[in-house]
Amino acid sequence: MLYPLKLTPIYKHSLWGGRALEKLGRRLPKGQVGESWEVSCHPDGVNVIANGKYIGIPLTDWIKAYKDKAVGRDIYLKYEARFPILIKLIDASDKLSVQVHPSDEMAKQLENEFYGKNEMWYILSAKPDAKVICDFKPGFKRAAVNRYIEENRLEKWLNYIDIEATDVIYVPAGTVHSLGAGIVALEIQQNSNITYRIYDYNRVTQSGKQRQLHIEKALKAMNDQPSTLQGKIHGLRRLDDSSLSVTFLVANDHFAVELYELHGNMEETTDGEFFIFSIVEGEGELVFNKDSLPVQAVETVLIPAALGKYQFCGKLTMLKTYVPKIKAHIVEPLTRAGYTYAEIMRNVHGCKLSA
Repeated sequence: MLYPLKLTPIYKHSLWGGRALEKLGRRLPKGQVGESWEVSCHPDGVNVIANGKYIGIPLTDWIKAYKDKAVGRDIYLKYEARFPILIKLIDASDKLSVQVHPSDEMAKQLENEFYGKNEMWYILSAKPDAKVICDFKPGFKRAAVNRYIEENRLEKWLNYIDIEATDVIYVPAGTVHSLGAGIVALEIQQNSNITYRIYDYNRVTQSGKQRQLHIEKALKAMNDQPSTLQGKIHGLRRLDDSSLSVTFLVANDHFAVELYELHGNMEETTDGEFFIFSIVEGEGELVFNKDSLPVQAVETVLIPAALGKYQFCGKLTMLKTYVPKIKAHIVEPLTRAGYTYAEIMRNVHGCKLSA
């Protein structure tokens, strides 16, 4: 019988990382830790199961063993063991490079890889005056990017957004972006590790070398026009009852994210689809099949497709991530909640009914 999985985090060192994840209760390895991979089947880091009878088994092996029972029939037929989602905690103690990620099409063309990288950030904490970068200001000339860098003028063209805890930013593939210093974020993304750096503030590594830039590939991956999503997103809220509200934030072809705010109990069923719940605040209990699992911030739980009914109890703020059927999962429930089709397309970012 399958059960909800907790996974052992994978810690990644980086030039811009720090020790902020210790404040979340994490026991870190020595050095500057920039990322904790919470759910990953990527070759650069595969989580192993941390609870129950499957403890110690890599997530990829578990999916191969249980196939559609693990992730759902449609997902397994489409992706097999290439699990489509990667979830991270990011400690941006220093600012990240200015970068861009490719679309699926460009990832195939430039790297012969299956996934590009759409992503979103949920800000867990931010120091005063913290900022993120999302795209360029109007008037930026893509063809002049090399000249802007050589003349140290690129930064003046970047679109900065003031940020604070609980803010949400959506970063579609092809959008130039960066996290500024003093931010801890939960990042939900496609299962990709492709990053093209455009600018790195002339920093050097401990060996005294500057990190590689990828200008040529970045220009190919970049969107032709500035994004219309240059700001925080608020989504559309559905109030289920006095104990639960659900806000639909993002829904593209690759992943959907809903914000759950629970004060009490709520019950759902998998109905043959997997879900990932990332607890960002609070503590409680996940009840399933006459068993239970304690949950707390900042933990992530993978609920297998074959589980059936499950119940969360407690005071919890959570992000629910899954691969959506746009009409059934997004449009229909929000229409029933009273929103128009135009409001849904405008406010649930990345949403297209054709998906």
